[in-house]
Amino acid sequence: MKKNVRMVLSLLVAAVLILGLVGCGTSEPTASTASAPATESGSENALEPYVIGAYMPITGTNSTWSFILERGQDLAIEEINANGGFNGHPVEIIRYDTTSSNEEAAKIAVRLVEVDKVDACLPSPMSNEIKASANTLNNAHIPTIVVGTSATLLSDANWDYVWRTALNTDFTMSAWESAFDEMGVKTVAIINSQEDVCVAVTQAMEELCAEKGIEIVAKESIDSADTDFTAPLANIVSAKPDLVCSYALEPGNVTVQLRRLGYDGLIIQRELPAANDFEIAGDDSRGWAFPSLYVTYTDINDCDIPYMRSFLEKYQAAYGELPEYEWVYRGYDAVMALWEASKIAGSNDKEAINEALSQVVCDGLGGTIDFTKSHEGYESFGSFVYEDGKFKEFNTWLSAGGYDAYKQND
Repeated sequence: MKKNVRMVLSLLVAAVLILGLVGCGTSEPTASTASAPATESGSENALEPYVIGAYMPITGTNSTWSFILERGQDLAIEEINANGGFNGHPVEIIRYDTTSSNEEAAKIAVRLVEVDKVDACLPSPMSNEIKASANTLNNAHIPTIVVGTSATLLSDANWDYVWRTALNTDFTMSAWESAFDEMGVKTVAIINSQEDVCVAVTQAMEELCAEKGIEIVAKESIDSADTDFTAPLANIVSAKPDLVCSYALEPGNVTVQLRRLGYDGLIIQRELPAANDFEIAGDDSRGWAFPSLYVTYTDINDCDIPYMRSFLEKYQAAYGELPEYEWVYRGYDAVMALWEASKIAGSNDKEAINEALSQVVCDGLGGTIDFTKSHEGYESFGSFVYEDGKFKEFNTWLSAGGYDAYKQND
């Protein structure tokens, strides 16, 4: 009897150790709607799938738009599989939920490498989660395409296998460098959330202001979990800045309160706000200015960019609506850039695809994705202002005197 008990205990200990090595917490893979096409059981001609691992905050505080990121990835994979897959191999995607946790993202990366043995990876769009996990992927030589926008995401690490097909917020300062001169900006106020991407773009704006001799008359930091920002925004309004930089994860609520306190000037955002932010802000979103690779569309006929319009038609056919947030474009671009590398490599070998990524120049929904100079696929972008219910190209709007209605300190 004692011998049997010892055997059972030994098996339990072994099981615990195996689970510890897997290190995945409670996250389970989710089924993908873009998996490889079915093949006949036992078919000798069936090729092994090319497996892409993905993880994102499907639940938790940052989960609002993950479903739309998934849709972008899925549309790309469906298109790829309909056109021969990766060098003849069908594509499958395995997804995990980070639960909006950096620690869970780190555990998932270990599982993707050690258990799922993925061929490539698409990490979370949240820069903090990427920083917590991408080192594991890089060390395992997994070709990885990230879509987080933090300025320091790639510069803080020495990653040879990590590439980006999203806007680096550090590059966005060039959008305002000449514009500030033309607008005659002398003072700026900044309000920012405490997440890495918001802090990074805040630091970049501080550096730009220092270079141009622009005074930062107020700087306030807020917690994204809060909803009442009256006190910090009152400080900003009382400082009477020429314009306000709002680097918050939830810009709609911040803007409504800022307008109610009497500020009616230009508000610079770190990126294109989401559709629900426009809904929250309503008419108060007038004068939102932002750098972006893309804009969202409420009418497909407003899009005159052929590659983008083709994507919007596919999206509308699949989901019966147009995308509400630009994460969908990031998801699609990342997968398509990886596919382009596989075609250049002529092989699905990890080293061959990673080497081929350095040769990728291809169409993207935000313009041309070009990895030939660096691991940053996009280094040029547009800037826009939202006014009268429309997105207007910022420099054209500025040249036409659009800023005059927002001047604060004549």
